[in-house]
Amino acid sequence: MHGTNVGNLVLNVIAGSTTQHLKTLSGDHGNHWNTERVNAHVHTSGTFKVDTRLYIGMFVCSTPS
Repeated sequence: MHGTNVGNLVLNVIAGSTTQHLKTLSGDHGNHWNTERVNAHVHTSGTFKVDTRLYIGMFVCSTPS
């Protein structure tokens, strides 16, 4: 996430019909790779998805379903 037109990066976990918001990053975070650990306590006996969305101006880039 580098530059003047950077929007938001949103990280969610989806289990069944429940969505749990984990993290939102906004703005310029520099011209280098960053790592971050996020704890997600997902209580499900089935599967879950990690949903990432990047908002840039009018556009949304998201992970495939």
